[in-house]
Amino acid sequence: MSDIVFSLITTTRYRDKELRNLFLSILAGHFPLKKIEIIVCDQNQKGEACLEPIINEFSDRLQISNVRVAPRGTGYSRQQGVNLARGEFI
Repeated sequence: MSDIVFSLITTTRYRDKELRNLFLSILAGHFPLKKIEIIVCDQNQKGEACLEPIINEFSDRLQISNVRVAPRGTGYSRQQGVNLARGEFI
């Protein structure tokens, strides 16, 4: 069984600033970070917002998986994250 309790899935496109704010909010919380995984379903295409620098900035403190998905809508993207989730709660 995984030590991960919460799998937080976020889908994003053109939301690099909001993603940074999400990570800062999680860090400011009181839940043990080792029990949270964050799955970023990145719908950005080449030439659009680049999330890698933001993810790299926080990857030493948060468990982040970055998944590139085709921009087929939020539901499709979120399901890709659900398929990878390891937490007891999603």
